[in-house]
Order: sequence, then structure tokens, then C-alpha cells
Amino acid sequence: MSTGSTASTYQTVLGIAKEPQPATGAPVAASAFIPVKKLEPENKPVKLWDDSWKGSMVEVTGVQAGVQSAELSLGGNVYADTVGWFLAGMLGDVATTGASAPFTHTMALLNSGNGQPTSYTLTDADPLSTRQYASCRFSELTLKWDAAELLTWEGKAIGWTGATASAPTSSFSTLPPVPAWALTATIGGVSAPNVKSVELAFKRSNSEPIFTLQNAQNPYEVHVGPISLEPKIQFIAKDEQPLIDFLANTTQPLVLNYATGAGASAVQLQVTMTGWNYGEVKKDKGNSWIEFSAGGKAIGNVTDVGASGGYSPCKVLLKNALPASTYV
Repeated sequence: MSTGSTASTYQTVLGIAKEPQPATGAPVAASAFIPVKKLEPENKPVKLWDDSWKGSMVEVTGVQAGVQSAELSLGGNVYADTVGWFLAGMLGDVATTGASAPFTHTMALLNSGNGQPTSYTLTDADPLSTRQYASCRFSELTLKWDAAELLTWEGKAIGWTGATASAPTSSFSTLPPVPAWALTATIGGVSAPNVKSVELAFKRSNSEPIFTLQNAQNPYEVHVGPISLEPKIQFIAKDEQPLIDFLANTTQPLVLNYATGAGASAVQLQVTMTGWNYGEVKKDKGNSWIEFSAGGKAIGNVTDVGASGGYSPCKVLLKNALPASTYV
């Protein structure tokens, strides 16, 4: 019987770096490192099976390598600096102000040029290997606030197949993760202290790698489609206001804000949806108190836009010690 050393999940390191635009597929060494609790890369080479008839009772007589790409599923706790990579990667329009810390990064949907946000190289380093996934764009991002938990995130990225690389020397931010109870919610300009949990699901629909006849297996481009933003909110029922607004088809602002610290140490994460409407409201009586479960959509509007104009479903304000040109 032989024994060996088992690779540990806890030694995983996620690195990230923005790429020159337009992306060429050349990986960029990680410039920042993000604590995660989930990092699951899946290489997706296409197998081209030869199923031609060759006078024998067999279905497959050969195989050729087809096109290839990768999809990464990621997640973890939210930190008020590293979460900016994912928000910027989903939205694309980023403007930074401030001469010194704290810097304020204002993010909205990118509508200029080809509408494609910045691409990134994601580095997955663990005891087995280090692989760099170039030309990644984010297709999904979900932020989850639960009053009894830390603020968490989950996301998906599409990119090139992972290429082996040297292990990076990692260095992590000293900021603590965000406790969800510190969030304040405002609906229709009125404080909503009875919000129990919130889930914000950003999604770029029809996102996929585009392959062309270029004598290369990797994508010509990883292309992301239009964005949607769907909030889900759990209310402690102090009244029937969610149901009333739902039945009245009321479109109103929804603001979620976290802010702490002072001076150079100040951090903030604020998501503003100037146009938000309930899509469903359900009364829940599964506990000894009544709750409302609500879903809805953020509506693209001209108030939450950035320098690229057009419409945007939200505006994100992120304040931290990271300077301009960090995220895009």
C-alpha cells in the first residue's frame, strides 16, 4: 500500500489582473489577490467525434480536438475593496475621484464603444498547479445580504482554457469582510429597517465565447450580452406596504448602503437603483411572525448612468483605499 500527500482546498489562491483592451488572450500576471470560498474552473474543450460509416458496426472511429474555452464559478465573502473587481467587470463604466485615500469609484453600465466591459486574467493557484485563465469576462454576479451573516457574493466568468504558469506570491488586503447587519436599506426614499435579507442578481444574458476561422482553438472574443438586475427582498411584515406597492405597480428607488470608518480608512459600498419595481410579493407565515418575500427588477434609467450615457439599471458607489485605474 502506498500513501501520498493530499492537496488542500484551503491553500487555494485567486489572483486577478485587468488586461489591455482589446484582449489578445495573453495572460497577465496577477496584480491583486481575492479571498474566496469557492473557485471551480472548468475547462471546456470540444471533442469532434468521427462517426463516419466505415463498413463496421461501430459508432466512433476517431476524434479531433475542437474549439476550447473555460468557465469559472467563484464566490466568497465581500470585502469593500476586492468586490470592486467583480462589480466593475459586470458593469464596465468606472469613474474614480480623490487625490488620496479614500478614493471613490462610481460604477454604472458601459454603453459606449462595443459595450464590452474590461476583460481579466484569473489565476487559480493551488497545491496541484497554477493555471491562468485569460480574456475572462463576468457573466453573473450575485450579492447576498442576510442580517445574521457576512455579506457574500457568487459569480461566473467565461474565458480561455487555463494555461499553466509559475505560482504567484500572494498578498491579501487587510480589510475585514462586510457584516450584513451593517447594511441600511431605503425604499422610495424611506428607511426600511424591517428588511431581513436582500439578494441582488446581476446577469449578462447571451454571454458566450465566439469562435471563428482563425487557425486557433481559443475564442475570437468572449462576448457578454445585455445586463439585468433582479433584487429579492425578505421583509419582516410590520405592515402591507410591499403588497400595496406591488398591486399599485409602483416604481421607486431602492438603495442599499454600507459605510464605515473615517478619513483615509473610510469604506463604503452603496448600490442605488433609481427605478425598481416589484415583480412578485408573497406573504409568508412559516414563522411565528409574518414576512413578505418579494422579487422584482431594476429598470434601466438615465439617472444611474456614468460617462458612457445611455441607460443603466443601477449606480454603485465604492469607497476604499485603491486608486484610479485599479479595476478598469
